[in-house]
This record gives sequence, structure tokens and C-alpha cells, in this order.
Amino acid sequence: MDPNKQLDDFFQQMKDVGRSPKARQESLAKLRERLQKKKKFHLAPAFISFGMLIVAALLFLTWSTAPAPDGQSGVGPEMP
Repeated sequence: MDPNKQLDDFFQQMKDVGRSPKARQESLAKLRERLQKKKKFHLAPAFISFGMLIVAALLFLTWSTAPAPDGQSGVGPEMP
């Protein structure tokens, strides 16, 4: 007999097995607990991302406000 066919037969037999309300409630509680663990918000990745964003903003501000090299500015010559 094909192993997959045998497993299908076992699953069909398991569907007919009755479970007590207490067993169903315990299974549901375990499932909810596992889902809560997966949905938990982790602070470290958010903190690292926020820190990288701050550093990038500071670097951009430093670059954009830095004086031009050799004392030259982006402004054209002054009119006398």
C-alpha cells in the first residue's frame, strides 16, 4: 500500500475520534499562547532602525551645511 494512501486513511480515522470539551479548550489555549508569542513586539530591531535613521539624518545635515572646500561658496560673485 502507498504510504500516502495509508496516511490519508489514518487521518480519516482520526477525524472520527471524539475529543472532550476540556481537551479542545486546552488545545485552543495552547494555540493562542503560541500565537501571542509570535505577535510579541521586539524592541531591539525598532531601536536599531531608529538609531540608524538618526545617524543618517545627522550625516546628511552635516554634509549639507558644511562649508565649500577652499573657501569657495556656491554663491556667484558679488556685484560692486
